[in-house]
Amino acid sequence: MNVPDDAKPSDDVIRHLVEWADGRPEVQAMLLTSTRAIPHASIDAWSDYDVILVVADRHPLEMDRTWLNEFGEVLVDYWDPIGPHADTGGPCRPGAPISRFGPTRQPITRSSTTS
Repeated sequence: MNVPDDAKPSDDVIRHLVEWADGRPEVQAMLLTSTRAIPHASIDAWSDYDVILVVADRHPLEMDRTWLNEFGEVLVDYWDPIGPHADTGGPCRPGAPISRFGPTRQPITRSSTTS
């Protein structure tokens, strides 16, 4: 991941996410969204990390979910179904998969692009 010098992660969780993505060639981009992506936002210990991963092929990450354990013990793992758009039959934007981790870990979300 190319992280601009003025945006270098100062947060250990973000640093861990960036290091993890750097070691995963299938991850083409990582987007931090929600409150933590807003400069000078009011965050606290309960503020989660909403991250979207952009990958060429989501299937390996869906089929083998052991990679989730790299962020802590998975407490809840819910994935919206992914399929054709009900009205158009075209590709449907995946819903937000949600994984809740133990007390010192945070949820992440991931998505994919199609090739």
